[in-house]
Amino acid sequence: MGDYPGMAPELYRLQFEYPFRPFVHRWQHLINALYSEQDPETKSHVQLFYDALKTELGPTLETRDDFCNHENITFESLWMIFNPGDLVITTQNGRQVAAKLTDAMNYSGEHERVHRLKCEMIHWNGSSIGWVTHWFDIPEFAGMRKINELPVYPLHFHRNVERITRELIDNGKAYYRLLGVSHKHYRGDAFIRHKRSYIDSQIIIDCEAYERHLPDLRICLKPLQNDKMSALDNDESDLSDDEEGITTTFTAKSSVPILTDEQLMVCHNSVRGFSLRNKRWAEFFVHNISDIEWKDNAWDNVVLDQDQKDFIFSVTEGHCDQRRNIQTKGLNVLTCGPPG
Repeated sequence: MGDYPGMAPELYRLQFEYPFRPFVHRWQHLINALYSEQDPETKSHVQLFYDALKTELGPTLETRDDFCNHENITFESLWMIFNPGDLVITTQNGRQVAAKLTDAMNYSGEHERVHRLKCEMIHWNGSSIGWVTHWFDIPEFAGMRKINELPVYPLHFHRNVERITRELIDNGKAYYRLLGVSHKHYRGDAFIRHKRSYIDSQIIIDCEAYERHLPDLRICLKPLQNDKMSALDNDESDLSDDEEGITTTFTAKSSVPILTDEQLMVCHNSVRGFSLRNKRWAEFFVHNISDIEWKDNAWDNVVLDQDQKDFIFSVTEGHCDQRRNIQTKGLNVLTCGPPG
């Protein structure tokens, strides 16, 4: 119960109120504790506690199980199916995303009543990775509603849990590979200061620079508690890119935890960076990002004397050693006209 929101089991005296939501949500944990306890005296206390709660919560648990078995729910009973710590799924910008539920409550606004879910997703701010809070609302409805037709619902009610789990993990791996600074191509809708815009351009993914230029859009993170770390300036992680060339670089100070499958499932579905064609900072959806298809014959089509081309090529080759992934300052070459 220690991970349940609003609970402090280390206190000497605890007080619970009807409908005893923590025990409804953690009922299976209590059953497991009862059967796994080895100490006879402790087991007798747990049994006594279980019997008292079973009498009080029996009708509520039967109602919850009936709703879950038939995958229907009423608005007033939504709290029964949203268990803090579980994964929930919703649709953002036409794509299904998952988040970790931390709390839920009914909220009455000025014009409508909603069931408000406080959730967390994993995001990157350019120097560290952690949890970002997101709020999702389920507007009040009359009668019954299919659980998997709600705007947000627990992941285990999805029609194809295996498929969506695999897709979410793949999205998380793609997101993980894009941490740091990278040069990619983007085609699709993106968000420029929360406004949707179509972008077809090479992009520079750089969340740290994004937040430096747009400080009002900075991300506030709660750090992950993972112990296993992976330095981003090497290729030790099985999620790292092994492609040759300068496609992804990381600062030596940057490091991130190795993410579990569940954490990969709740990674954000967009990264921040700069559109080279639009000359704007934007948020890019991971599924629209691809490697750049370089034209191998572009240099052959440059209209210059062969001596000039050979000279420019040799200077450029010595200026930036792609094999060793060394980044240097830019190089400008004037091919005609007076200098200046």
